[in-house]
Amino acid sequence: MLKPLLLAALLATPALAETPTVPVIRVHDEKRADVSPLLFGQFLEIASWGERGPEAYADPETGELPAAVVEKLRELHAPLIRFPFGSDSRFLDWTDRVAMPGRPAPVSLERGEGGLTNRFTYDHFLRLCEELDAEPLLVVKSWDAVFEGGDAVAADAQQAANLVAYTNAEVDAALPPAQLALAALRAANGRIQPYGVKKWQVGNELFFGLNDRGDRDFYWTADPEEELEALADAIVTRYTAVADAMLAVDPTLQLVAEGEWRSERGRELILGDPRMKERFAYVTNHAYGPWKTNRLRRGGELINASTLDEQTLTAFGAFYPRGLDAEGRSRGLDDWAIEAAEAHGYRAVATEWNWNGWGDFDLTHPTVAAHARALGTAGYLNGMLRQAEHVAFATQSMMLAESWNIGGVQGDPAEPGSVFLGPSGAATALYAELHGPELREVTLEGMPEPLRVDLTRAGGVIGPQIPVVDATATAGPGVVYVHAVQRRFDAELAVEIRVAGLDPGLVAAVAVHSLVREADHERPFASTVRRSVEVDAAGREAIAVTLPAASVSVVEIRHGG
Repeated sequence: MLKPLLLAALLATPALAETPTVPVIRVHDEKRADVSPLLFGQFLEIASWGERGPEAYADPETGELPAAVVEKLRELHAPLIRFPFGSDSRFLDWTDRVAMPGRPAPVSLERGEGGLTNRFTYDHFLRLCEELDAEPLLVVKSWDAVFEGGDAVAADAQQAANLVAYTNAEVDAALPPAQLALAALRAANGRIQPYGVKKWQVGNELFFGLNDRGDRDFYWTADPEEELEALADAIVTRYTAVADAMLAVDPTLQLVAEGEWRSERGRELILGDPRMKERFAYVTNHAYGPWKTNRLRRGGELINASTLDEQTLTAFGAFYPRGLDAEGRSRGLDDWAIEAAEAHGYRAVATEWNWNGWGDFDLTHPTVAAHARALGTAGYLNGMLRQAEHVAFATQSMMLAESWNIGGVQGDPAEPGSVFLGPSGAATALYAELHGPELREVTLEGMPEPLRVDLTRAGGVIGPQIPVVDATATAGPGVVYVHAVQRRFDAELAVEIRVAGLDPGLVAAVAVHSLVREADHERPFASTVRRSVEVDAAGREAIAVTLPAASVSVVEIRHGG
């Protein structure tokens, strides 16, 4: 009697009875968090050290971007655009990038060495934002103020405040004559009403200043404790002086603070200072990876990255820019950024991020390596969506490029009609266009075995197990979106999507919008293309869809509920 009873017990076991025969993406009906539409912004950077961005495409006489370029930028659906520089801020004077009567457009110092033209001005940028229906985010300098002190504090503060006056002051505002003259200059340049720029970042990657000074350890390991506190106090005093000058011109500004400082203790002292919390609404975390990669290790042995096969390349690309969390899901912002923001009452933001890497891994299978960047980018976006409760906005670097392969829009300035969406730009554009205002919980059931990647880079493990699917879901009135990354290079994946609380009879339409690789494309970084397929799912509780091989997909479920 024992064997029949055991068999009956096994057959009656609920877990076995419910094991899915087809992988399931289950979308729960509870709202987890609001999703900011500003997560899918772009950074329109002009980088003097090798990537001129919009400056390369701007008309030499008018400074305007070609219509074909503007239309391609529109395809990014960017709700927020950052401008004009990152680490260049230390070296540039913003007044070079505005038109002044009787003055030819000046050539700015290029990191103190060469020349950078200024055809594409602040006015061009702000008008572009209006044309693209995007909110602007401007960056001001504060490096010298923070690290030199003295007269540099007043100089950086004045520069920042004057730019606020140029963009935001009424022509008859109660301001000092010099700042009122800047509002009049804006009017002379064709814009009488203020632009009303609200979001501003004060400085950029200031943590590098600690490295450049050669005394990084001294900054954050001073002994006794009073010395460390004095150093942090000096940074806050100088930094907030720049903020105060800006707020004196326009007290409605929403300011972004540097968040990293490369030290838990440094972050605690600086971000926890009441003066910072009174002036700044956001703290930023910049995220790039994997950087230059020529040599990897497999099983402890050094290998050339050009020898990676297609599946390993795809998994390698999908792993970056920030790797996986303890549950095997793609990461978004670094944990410290979320924790610091939460501890001190800020919102976390990422004003620079992207899949940014180069090296021998691009050589042997160039379209595979290029397209893999789309998978990694979408993974990072999924990570940010999972952090939606804490993340206010993000701007992907960079929006328009002539030479760097991280450009959202890339091409040749001599042939503006041929510009195209790069792989990382295509992924962000897809999410920007197709997402809902609410985050939903997702569980994955019955998925294939994870991919195994036996690689290390600079001592860090890649994987070693990378799940085949990474998925999130968002929803809004009458629609559910499932955002899925499928990492198998040579095999599509049939899955069922089950949406809790959705009456199958109310499903009106289902479409799968996917980014896939065009294998024989002559331009590897243009090989990520979009395909859309409609699915017959009327009356079905389980919505059967196919995720293409090595793809980023958004499954759009329209319903009458």
